[in-house]
Formats: sequence, C-alpha cells, structure tokens
Amino acid sequence: MPRLSWNEIQARAVEFAARWQDETYEKGESQSFWSEFLTVYGIDRRRHGAFFEYAIKKTGGKQGFIDLFWPGKLLAEQMSAGSAATSLGRAIISQRSVLPHAAKLR
Repeated sequence: MPRLSWNEIQARAVEFAARWQDETYEKGESQSFWSEFLTVYGIDRRRHGAFFEYAIKKTGGKQGFIDLFWPGKLLAEQMSAGSAATSLGRAIISQRSVLPHAAKLR
C-alpha cells in the first residue's frame, strides 16, 4: 500500500473524529474504533500484527486483557465516557509491566 500524504491523513482524521465524536459505548465499539483509527494512517491492523483483547496475567496472577496490542508499537486500553482517566493510566502501566519481554513496547 502506498504511503498516505499528510493531507490525506488529515482528511481521514477529520472524518474519523466526526464519525466518533458522540460514541460512548466502549465495550461494544472498541474494536471498530481502533480498526478505523488505524485506517486513518493507512494501517491494516491484521496485516501489521495488532491484536484485540490480548490476554495477559495481571500483577497478582489474575487474567486480564489489553483492548489493542501491536507488539513493539502500541498498547491501547479504552474506557467508557465518564470513566476516570487516572485509572486508565494505572491500568496501562500495570499491564505493560506484565507483558512478555519480547512483546514490550519500544
């Protein structure tokens, strides 16, 4: 796939933001949101090896999942509108510490 121009990325980003501006249902729309977000930049999630609901063992041994994980590139944990952003930050830091060494973000 050819690289997108900055103008094309900007046009796609404006369209993406307009389409998602009123969405609040995290659980039901997370995968669609992230697939469309990556498309803004011309990235095909599956072709580039990014995973939804990537299984991890949380600190303390409990099972957990990362909403979107692209090894070495991106870790995304999404929350519903109105959720505390500080909880999100703690969740990402906690999850990052339990990733296998080979999967750590660069």
